[in-house]
Amino acid sequence: MEYKPSAAEIAKAESSLTPEQAVGSKARYEIRKHKEVLESVGVTETQINEASALASDKAIQEYHELERQEPWNRTMRIIEEVKTRLSPDEQVLMEGLTRWEKDFVLQWKERVEIARTRLGQHVSMSQLVGDIIQKNDAPSSVLQYGQPLQDFPSFLLFSPKVRCLVDPEAQRQRDAAIKQDRRMPVMQPRKPFGENEPWNEVIRPTKEGIAKIFKAFGAQLPPSGEGTSANGKVLVPTQFDGVYLSLAPRGDTVWLAFDVPTLVRMIDARKQLESAETE
Repeated sequence: MEYKPSAAEIAKAESSLTPEQAVGSKARYEIRKHKEVLESVGVTETQINEASALASDKAIQEYHELERQEPWNRTMRIIEEVKTRLSPDEQVLMEGLTRWEKDFVLQWKERVEIARTRLGQHVSMSQLVGDIIQKNDAPSSVLQYGQPLQDFPSFLLFSPKVRCLVDPEAQRQRDAAIKQDRRMPVMQPRKPFGENEPWNEVIRPTKEGIAKIFKAFGAQLPPSGEGTSANGKVLVPTQFDGVYLSLAPRGDTVWLAFDVPTLVRMIDARKQLESAETE
């Protein structure tokens, strides 16, 4: 007799799967749960296995297509690709500034829902986004050190930062140095804390690195201080509708920004992906 796992066992097993594996597993289950009925009308075990495998493959393909069209995942793939072409220090910088990015769409989704509950269902998405940004409630990282662009959901992509803020290893070195400094006798002569230490170095984006980012997004790199502005920053359209790069007037800081319709598409796609993973 074929063993049938309990609902709890199935849920526990599915919790360890990747979203792609979960989608494929559920599609196979939808076929195999009718195994007895199918066999009663003459469908063989081999045919059932083939049908469940085909259903799994089709479900995974549809999931990948939905994921590919989702503006956020597409944008993140570009960031990961351009990161490989930056200098080692610039890779550390970008990785440190974007390591929290997986929560960006989810956090915006939650903040929009909260704002809509507070302001009412009749309020437009543009008004909701504006209210969230004005109240300094937009998703941001402790490493961002800057407000989102006015009326544009955005986050810091590239900017000068002290190494220990973006490099976990440098942060560990700094923490160890702090502990050691506290153990030293109070009257012992010492140099200023952190002076000339590697973890206290400021990593700065190069012009070449910034140019590679703009090129990867199919955007024209503007001269510093020129272009359409948002909060005094240059706003540049990319090759993707509703996706922008913003260059600070001093030319060493880059934001990634989205217009409101694109944010809506990202949130809706996130909901569809979550639905595909859980149905």
